[in-house]
Amino acid sequence: LMVYNQTMEALSLVSAGLNQGREQMATLNLVTENINEGVEKASRLGEFNKTTNRILKNN
Repeated sequence: LMVYNQTMEALSLVSAGLNQGREQMATLNLVTENINEGVEKASRLGEFNKTTNRILKNN
């Protein structure tokens, strides 16, 4: 019975560790999504700037 209880306690600790890791991964995924969105917006801004410069050079 003692071995069973120790095994269950160890499994509980492993489960808690896995849950913490999953939460950290969710946070990392959110950060990654925000970075990707920022990169996309920066790319659009770069294209806008190129177009603006072309228009200004032609006038």
